[in-house]
Amino acid sequence: MAQCVLKRSALWAGLVAFIGLLARSFAVPRTACPRARGFDAVPDKLAFNSSRGFFGIVEPSEAGALCAKDQLCVSFDTLGIRHFLDTGKLIDSVGACTYIKHPCPHADGYKAIIKTKWSLTVEAKDTGSAVVMRHESAHAAGSHCNATTSCLAWSALGETLMLPSLTSEAAAIAAYISSGAAHGIRFENSQSEVCLYIKDPCPAKYGYTTYWGKNFVSATALHGVKSSKMSSAEVAEAFCKITPKCTAWNTKGEYAIGGVKSYESESDVCTYVKQPCPAVPGFTAYDRLTYPKSAAPDVRYNTSNFVDIVMHCSADHNCAAFNTLRQIWPPAVAEAAPSVPFPGMCTFVKLPGLR
Repeated sequence: MAQCVLKRSALWAGLVAFIGLLARSFAVPRTACPRARGFDAVPDKLAFNSSRGFFGIVEPSEAGALCAKDQLCVSFDTLGIRHFLDTGKLIDSVGACTYIKHPCPHADGYKAIIKTKWSLTVEAKDTGSAVVMRHESAHAAGSHCNATTSCLAWSALGETLMLPSLTSEAAAIAAYISSGAAHGIRFENSQSEVCLYIKDPCPAKYGYTTYWGKNFVSATALHGVKSSKMSSAEVAEAFCKITPKCTAWNTKGEYAIGGVKSYESESDVCTYVKQPCPAVPGFTAYDRLTYPKSAAPDVRYNTSNFVDIVMHCSADHNCAAFNTLRQIWPPAVAEAAPSVPFPGMCTFVKLPGLR
């Protein structure tokens, strides 16, 4: 009898542990913020105004345009709140997007900053490990930096910051991540309003989470899990894009099939891990979750094309959520987040300000 009780206790303990593991395995919901020209989007965050600023509330659809025209407005969000003078602290808020005004025009593949200047150490100047080149315009400087691996940054004054010793992509990635520190470059505070553009070491890829200076460790002991290498990063990226079982790839040309066990530091590598649910602008994606049966969907949209249901739900005010089974839910249901576990399911909930 005692043995039976012990077995039952062990069984329950194992079951509870499994349920806990299952709960932790759900991916954190991800919101894909629609782009807003002149603003940096921060997903799943809301701002609390600081004592140095103030805020105002308007219709969510009007907030972006009004903030763009107002010099005192520094940010807005998808709830229609505009912040003036100072954004304040950002706090977690699943399903929200905060847009922070950027004084510099956007440039793909670069981080734009102001009130910062670069400087070269005496050693860098003497050895030529870093060189500043001058071009006829900011456009020419940007074009040169785009086409040159050894270019770390460029400025609106038409200058480029070059690291002549960089001859490989791996060496360039390591230098970009450290902002050229090993080559005698320093970035310092300045009162200058000139826009500087520092090259992004690992440009974001649609549908992937990016890890700078890290490589994946594949869970090779598991059945159906392996890692291998292609001839280049471009080939690995293309392979992973069209192969559902591919979960990650890196700039060394390596890829993973199945689970990724962990990550290890590797200064000259960019790793891209596939997100379980595709990013849909204007929606928060919930991995392996859906709504309970009591919240019966309005309809099942009759299409096999994912793009069709995205376009339909984006345009239809009665559609506030949908899943990969093409089920559609109204705004009343979408007030709550999906909570029912459903392996392999992705449920997409429209941002409150867009419903």
